[in-house]
Amino acid sequence: MYPKNWLILSSLKNIILIFALSTILISCGYKMAGVSKDSKKYNYYISSIVNKDAESDYYNIMSEEIYHFFSNYGLLRKYTKADYILNISLEDVETDMIIKSTTAQSIASQIVPHLKITVKNNAGKVIFNKEYNYYKVYYVTSNISTNIQNRYKAFREAMQDILLDFRSDFESTQRE
Repeated sequence: MYPKNWLILSSLKNIILIFALSTILISCGYKMAGVSKDSKKYNYYISSIVNKDAESDYYNIMSEEIYHFFSNYGLLRKYTKADYILNISLEDVETDMIIKSTTAQSIASQIVPHLKITVKNNAGKVIFNKEYNYYKVYYVTSNISTNIQNRYKAFREAMQDILLDFRSDFESTQRE
């Protein structure tokens, strides 16, 4: 059997390991994605969300993800209280078959939304303008409704990643 002090030693070893890993991460300058000490000063109003892609269903998913993202971080404000005005446009969505089976059927596809984000200050001057592309892979099955769900899920995940990248890019340019 185990010695009597085994449980104490095991717990102590885990605590030391957690402390060591935390120290390493902090000393390397690691930050949680989307977390900023200055995030309180970034207040946004979403002026427009435009879908230029032929697929109309993307608008609902995109709009939902955008409002959800900014609301979750407490960054969404009314027009009169916002520091920055956002105009977001889905320029295009590419889909492509990336893996074929031996029977020449697609096993997986990728989706690449092209999102343009323009930020204006209160005076209406454009202070940030960038287009983002994000690749996401989704699996293709023999069930059409499952394929649509997989594609929309991949689109939603790409939108989340793009919004995190935008926030990081924009806030870092404003701190400089």
